[in-house]
Amino acid sequence: DEDYPVLLRNHRLVKPYEVIVEMFSPPSTRERDPTPLLAPFFFFFFGMMLSDIGYGLLLSGLCALLIFKVKSKGDMGRLVRMLFLCGISSMIWGVLFGSFFGDMIAVLSQNRLVLKPLWFNPMDDATKLMVWSMLFGVIHLFAGMGAKAWILFLTGRGKDAVLDVFPWYLIITGAGLMVGSIGGQAGPVMAISGAAVLVLFGGRDARNPFMRLVKGLLSLYNITSYISDILSYTRILALVLATSVIAMVVNLLGFMGGPSITGFLFYVLVAILGHGLNLALSSLSAYVHTSRLHYVEFFSKFYDGGGRIWNPLKIKTRYVDIVRTQQDT
Repeated sequence: DEDYPVLLRNHRLVKPYEVIVEMFSPPSTRERDPTPLLAPFFFFFFGMMLSDIGYGLLLSGLCALLIFKVKSKGDMGRLVRMLFLCGISSMIWGVLFGSFFGDMIAVLSQNRLVLKPLWFNPMDDATKLMVWSMLFGVIHLFAGMGAKAWILFLTGRGKDAVLDVFPWYLIITGAGLMVGSIGGQAGPVMAISGAAVLVLFGGRDARNPFMRLVKGLLSLYNITSYISDILSYTRILALVLATSVIAMVVNLLGFMGGPSITGFLFYVLVAILGHGLNLALSSLSAYVHTSRLHYVEFFSKFYDGGGRIWNPLKIKTRYVDIVRTQQDT
């Protein structure tokens, strides 16, 4: 039970995301480091929220400049490396959604060239994006619940995982099948089975049979929390559309001068200012809201934190870097 400091050790592709965990709270001595589980989801959701090839190129390019030229170190270095990876994710999603600085290619070519999405265009089917956002959110929540179950099994409480965590997989999956009108009777059966397990065993710590039943019924109230969590992922829809709409407005305003030399010069000026501002605002929004999804929805399922990072005494210089050579070791 000693509260000794902890040191996080992860793969170099995962290590930049440690800064997100440490901003929330480092793991305690009785917890596992959640960074390896957080990293792929943060990469996924950040890129989806920004979802533009041009913005991803600019973000990764600026971060590469800070990494290789400025040589950012410490927390800033990890943050820059994380944003570099997230810029790559944005480019991938930009290809899927067919966005390069919004509809810049179509505007400049006067619709002679149109970047077609590899998946679908969110501006044409916002409802589809909303459904997929919530589906990805369910997968995210299931991963957090799975981490909780894994921790319970590791600590010899597998019974709690089976009776308290697994029923929610049945309830949420069954409810989703019923809402989507798919799977026939599988949805109601799964939802009712999961609810029955919670009602019968949710209050198993109570000796009084009546109180045991009441506690089991009250455990079903958590369904409101899960519904709220799932709906929270619709913020992905809002941010994708906001980024796309602002980019389209910038392109529309910039090309008001038409296909002329003066018009193109005016467009370049408006594009630099408008897309630069949109990149800054959209990147900040993606960072904040992706962090929020992990801090509130994801970590609440299995992670508490409360630890402290090991910070050994060392020489901190301002203008000189002290490098340990092989001879020194």
